[in-house]
Amino acid sequence: MAESDHHALKAKDIVEDIFRRADKNDSGSLSLKEFQEFFSDGIMTSEELEELFHLIDTEKTNTLSPSELFAYFQQYMADFEPIFSLTDDLSVAITNTLKSTHNKHQSTMTKIEKFSTRFLIKEALEHVSVASKPLESANDHLTEIGLNECSANHLPIVVDTADTKAKVKWHKKYQRLVSGESAVAASGGVVYSDQFGSEMDRLSTLIDKLEGKIKLEVVEEEEVSQDSKNTIVVVRMFLEASESNVSAFRQSLKNYVQSVTSESGCLHVCVQSNVGSYRFSVYEVWQDSEHLSIHYASHASKVFRKNNVDHLVKPAVVNTMELPASWWPADI
Repeated sequence: MAESDHHALKAKDIVEDIFRRADKNDSGSLSLKEFQEFFSDGIMTSEELEELFHLIDTEKTNTLSPSELFAYFQQYMADFEPIFSLTDDLSVAITNTLKSTHNKHQSTMTKIEKFSTRFLIKEALEHVSVASKPLESANDHLTEIGLNECSANHLPIVVDTADTKAKVKWHKKYQRLVSGESAVAASGGVVYSDQFGSEMDRLSTLIDKLEGKIKLEVVEEEEVSQDSKNTIVVVRMFLEASESNVSAFRQSLKNYVQSVTSESGCLHVCVQSNVGSYRFSVYEVWQDSEHLSIHYASHASKVFRKNNVDHLVKPAVVNTMELPASWWPADI
């Protein structure tokens, strides 16, 4: 099979997987509602997504078929086909390697050989993590550009708040942490003012609680050695469960949090849910990026992400931010 044909088949597999996850009722076609819920990214308005939906709907049936979705994404897929092909090969290679080492680890390996296996797995994980960093940076950069390009009538407006100016200031400073899905509604730029207000209230409350514990002194410059571990990593996951799976999601989330809190390098975990909806925010604070990378490869993280495919109405939105380690004293 020619390489171009292999890439084309891989692209079709990728789009079919996207379609399967978006088709919540397994009808074999996507409705406008399913399309908007799955592809909503906090930047595109519902009107813009509806316009895109009808653009993809070349058969004019008011639903989308797998072939229509593939025909649309195929024109943008060429640059990404090598990546998707390699990730598939990498997944197979990882599975085969771990299966082989697991069988040896259970039987014939000496203690030294087990150490060597653990070390090489850690190194492989580091290489995979490093390889994905450019994609993460590109995603963050393009998301930031998209948010900045949102017109004024798509931006949230906070009213009737005693300390509006302070909250707007904090919102701008931590825009990447609470942007997109919590700031811009998925329906045509109409703002969920109560949702955004509650996000700001919770952030303000968190700041008030930390004010007595964390001293933020105004300094011109902080000198640190190049090899010092001087940053912590804050991770924020935004998850929206489907109504029919919210109970199962809550149990999965509970199991995940219980496991994460016992992991090495995890400094803090908290979960917040939006009243009257099925939206959840999970905040994690990690000692450094190395511990976070190890966490992503953990069994608990993999199980949670796998369950989310069935429990969520759209993929989780994950943001990370590095902060000075001095902001997080060891006694907190």
